[in-house]
Amino acid sequence: MVTRKFACYMTSNISRNIMEFTRGGIHPGATRAVDGFGQVPVGLSGINCSLHPTSKGFNWDLFKGSILLLRNAGFHVSVNYVGYPLQLYLAPEYKAWCEAHRIDFTLSSWQGVDNDGHISRYSFPERTFFDKVAPSHRQKANELVFMDCRYEVTLDAPVTRVLMADVVTLAGRVRNRSHTAWPIGNGPGRWSVAGYLTRIGRRKQWMRELRTDAPDGEVAPGAELEFVLPIDTRGLPAGIYEVWIDMLTDRRNWMALHGAVPFTTLLRIETFSHAIAVDADAVPLSPGGSAVVRGTVRNTCGKPWPEGTGDEPLQVGARLFRPSDRGEAVREFRAMLDRLPATADDEVPFHLVLESGELERGDYELAIDVVKEHQFWMAEKGATPTIIPVVVA
Repeated sequence: MVTRKFACYMTSNISRNIMEFTRGGIHPGATRAVDGFGQVPVGLSGINCSLHPTSKGFNWDLFKGSILLLRNAGFHVSVNYVGYPLQLYLAPEYKAWCEAHRIDFTLSSWQGVDNDGHISRYSFPERTFFDKVAPSHRQKANELVFMDCRYEVTLDAPVTRVLMADVVTLAGRVRNRSHTAWPIGNGPGRWSVAGYLTRIGRRKQWMRELRTDAPDGEVAPGAELEFVLPIDTRGLPAGIYEVWIDMLTDRRNWMALHGAVPFTTLLRIETFSHAIAVDADAVPLSPGGSAVVRGTVRNTCGKPWPEGTGDEPLQVGARLFRPSDRGEAVREFRAMLDRLPATADDEVPFHLVLESGELERGDYELAIDVVKEHQFWMAEKGATPTIIPVVVA
């Protein structure tokens, strides 16, 4: 076994069968003679027991009993208590018990996102509490966590409503309110403006992370850093989201983990709709022949349709699918519109020419939609296409 050749250390919440562990083949730390090296340590030299009193199913008496059983079986044990804010002020109680039983106790600062998606920050009284309770060998680490991280975010033009599948940008400035300068850029140890999207609600599920690029430099206290933050909504369902803007370094190290308060703004992703009516319940199409589908289209969403970029107009588009495979369309068709419908009662006519070409005989489905060429289909923005069967025979 590994412990017969090497000195090993482990960290565990000791929630498993500790009695069976102490009676197994793993031995406490010891030394053995090795030619040329003398006495070298081997065995399980230490067990760092993680204490999580607010976790589901935690039993304090069972935890104490497991620690004492391990210690009396010859293992060196210590307790590491992570000061998640919800359980921080329980630390003196657990520290006193450990000291009474001559067990090393360490209070560590907590960093991360909780089960509801919140980044917890320590208040000034909580930071002061750490200085009193944390062992001296952990105070330096706590200082790294409790960096002086403060800023103000100002948006040039807040975007509150966007369309499904749009890519929008938030432009603004971050003012450094800390007492030290920030190294800025994309390399190790350098900060850049970043963010993430969450759904509105109690649980802050991270839906998407957002990034910016910044040239290498420095932002002095009181100075500002300009940013442009792109938000790609493609693939996100309609609804209300929160945009959280923060500073980030080394990919996962957010300033919010060190006490900064992220800037938040709401973003509503909206759907679009139309009503397409056609003059046929089904379309027969002969091999090598053609057919015409006539109909009308109305704008039923109460706001103008998105027109995208460029001069290419919106038009009626149709995609032909095999009923058994709605993945890739086997053929596409287009019909120009004389104008766009202005209201829900405004019906704009169209006629759509279907060419069978070399289509195989069989049953198909024709999905009629509105399309911006090479940019989007309205179905991607929440609209429901009109589907009619097509029979090639």
